[in-house]
Amino acid sequence: MRNGGRIWTGLGIGALAAAYVALRIIAFAAATTLRCSDTAAFEEFDVLARGSSRLPTVPLLYLTVSGDGARPVAQLAISVVCWLALASVIAGVVRSRSLRPAAFALVLAVSLVRPVLVWDRILIAESVMFSTTAGLVAAWIGLLAWPSAWTAASVATLTVFWGFGRETHIVLLLYVAFFAALGLVRRWDFYQGISLCVTLVVAGAGLTLLSQSPTRKFFAMQNVIAQRILPEPRFLEHFRAAGMPMTPELVSLSGKYASSDDWLFYESPNLEDFRGWLHRDFDREYVLFLAANPAWSLSAPFADPRFWRQDIEIYIDGRPGALPSSLERFLLPGKGILAILGAVVALAIASAARFGAKGYWAVPIAVIVSTLPHGLIVWHGDAMEVDRHLVPVAANLRLGIVLLLIFALDAALCSWNRATRGGPCPGGPYARTHNRRREGHSAP
Repeated sequence: MRNGGRIWTGLGIGALAAAYVALRIIAFAAATTLRCSDTAAFEEFDVLARGSSRLPTVPLLYLTVSGDGARPVAQLAISVVCWLALASVIAGVVRSRSLRPAAFALVLAVSLVRPVLVWDRILIAESVMFSTTAGLVAAWIGLLAWPSAWTAASVATLTVFWGFGRETHIVLLLYVAFFAALGLVRRWDFYQGISLCVTLVVAGAGLTLLSQSPTRKFFAMQNVIAQRILPEPRFLEHFRAAGMPMTPELVSLSGKYASSDDWLFYESPNLEDFRGWLHRDFDREYVLFLAANPAWSLSAPFADPRFWRQDIEIYIDGRPGALPSSLERFLLPGKGILAILGAVVALAIASAARFGAKGYWAVPIAVIVSTLPHGLIVWHGDAMEVDRHLVPVAANLRLGIVLLLIFALDAALCSWNRATRGGPCPGGPYARTHNRRREGHSAP
């Protein structure tokens, strides 16, 4: 009977996986491929990022897979594999058999909302970044649930691809390393230690690459100055006092972008002194400015309505979704997500206090908490296309909430099953396999 239950659960999950693949293919086939102004930059591959304005993950994919027809297919394949891997890992750690299909489906639903789904056909970094984020989350949960050489290798591999995918990820790797170090302080594990070392190495290498490839950084700096500093007298006064050269040409760029007026920021001889100051002093002065205005610095990203609206109509327009509009609205609750977050956190605290928490709960908690540093880095790091750049921040928040909800419900259901049916609560199917393999074996 017990084996029969496992078989039916497995068949149900298999049917959900097949339906998910079908939905992804249908949505993909109904959309058209879009090249953006940034696409050409991703087609310039340099392993050291010295001759390119982009870190190497997406350029490497576009070097390996050529053509506007094949690249979207590759992005779709990577996305489907990574999200199915995450859903499978979650189903594997869930101990309540009745919850596994629902958990599997709920994780996949996160990837079916249009702010996540539409990027497969768009030739920029978003599709690969959403995919590798899902893969990295799956790898860390797997490592904490089943420490082994395989799960450590998965974390190491995905850390490289995810970290070298976007500039903000390099900084966030330091945050990941901090959480990993906290876990090791609590309980040492050889494989987690290896993963921490890989994370730190990738972060260090990425920071070195960014320091040697300033093109993107200076473009973003000029956007911030034009959009946020020049239009605001009290902000402008701080930078004027810090030595920022003021000229009529610079004032004329207020509210514009680095590329405005035929690249006046870059081309005007009257802005030569400003460009020298920008390269030399802006980093330091910007950090001091943010520290001197902590209330604005911390609240501005989340006071921006674009964070809650997920307003990327320029990319979504005309592209079909995979879910009914009512279900998509439920999964994109806007500011209502704060109330949902509070309820899920309260449930998780109560569940952990009463029934206990597993070590892998740390992953969704870290993902949720990462919303703050991620949002701050994205919003303060550039003022162009903030709406697009905030989409992954909000998506990660939704994913973290979903995973924490699943783990809290699993603990409660497992305890209820134990109380009503007697006997120990079994581990997930992957846990049983892992435990059998580790009998009589200890990590190096």
